[in-house]
Amino acid sequence: MTNILFFESNSKIYWPQVFALLILDICVIISWIAYHEFQPSIIESFGLQQFTLEFTIWSALIIISTPAIVGIIADKTLKKIR
Repeated sequence: MTNILFFESNSKIYWPQVFALLILDICVIISWIAYHEFQPSIIESFGLQQFTLEFTIWSALIIISTPAIVGIIADKTLKKIR
């Protein structure tokens, strides 16, 4: 049985980049929380209640597809670098 390593044992961790990505992720999460908190009142104030289902579907599609798309782009970028 072979042992598969997902990282090189002598690889360096770039902590500033890790923390920057962590902060970016936290900002995105807070944005989504705010969006979901205020979306109903915004939709109501613009008189778009009839589109609530469509907004929910699009929101779900974005939430589901974004990590997959970003993962594919990251994998392709990593292959180009190596």
